[in-house]
Amino acid sequence: MTTTSKNIELIVKQWTSFDLKTIQHDLDVTTTEIASRADESDQSRRKLVELSRDFKKNTNEDVRKAVAPILKSFQIEIDSLSKRSKAAEKAFLEIYRHLSELP
Repeated sequence: MTTTSKNIELIVKQWTSFDLKTIQHDLDVTTTEIASRADESDQSRRKLVELSRDFKKNTNEDVRKAVAPILKSFQIEIDSLSKRSKAAEKAFLEIYRHLSELP
């Protein structure tokens, strides 16, 4: 058996054990979950913005000033987490797109 034949045989064996169909199914499920969680996250974020506005409107100025740095820190952290999440989801979906097109 030639080296090329052995390499092809090894590739076929590894590809078969890779179980692409199962992986594609799992990725389909994960993609659906990501979309659902993204919608939930958007709704939660809108609710937090609304609660923050209500808090600012219904709280005296001294309390608002005392809490402002904490609220700002939370907003920055939420923005950072959202940015990281979107970057990770974009990378996942790009890999998913390529794998889902494989035969």
